[in-house]
Amino acid sequence: MLDWFRKLLPKEDRFFALFEKHAALILDGAKGLRCVIEGGAAETTYLKAVSDREEEADDVTREVMLAVRRSFITPFDRSAITALISAMDDSIDQMQKTCKTITLFKMTAFEPEMRKMADCIVQAANVIAEAVPLLRSVGSTAAGSASWRRSSPRSKAAPTISTMPRAVASMTPRAPCSRSTSGSPPNCCRT
Repeated sequence: MLDWFRKLLPKEDRFFALFEKHAALILDGAKGLRCVIEGGAAETTYLKAVSDREEEADDVTREVMLAVRRSFITPFDRSAITALISAMDDSIDQMQKTCKTITLFKMTAFEPEMRKMADCIVQAANVIAEAVPLLRSVGSTAAGSASWRRSSPRSKAAPTISTMPRAVASMTPRAPCSRSTSGSPPNCCRT
């Protein structure tokens, strides 16, 4: 009887649009952080852009939390909705904290390992942006869809746990950073 009653009530589909909006903000924030790590004259512009995306993401998170409380029927478990949006918001919060640290220590040059970490962040944000729309079809086609999965193993060029301490150590003010001139900035940094 309860199943019949639930089918009559409208389902709240607004959550999916909010998740997708938040995922897009994460991707924009990740690209902005990557451009900050590239250094240069436009660094201040990208620092502000990451902060702006984080504020917009906070507004989306707040809207999701309010919608969870106000909705009678949600597309999936309430605790799963709040856990997902909280994890998504934590990711862009960390990007903003990184930008604040860069500002605090007045960093303008970054080691190659830092750039590789920023590239990994952009790649992860792309995966989030690709995977979140699949939530709309949970229980039907999403489970069978493997389009968002990566078929290749993790790149050897990506930073690992063993290379991260060296990258983090290079962030301290006692060791001056030197900018590599071997590569051009990524597309997201070009104006």
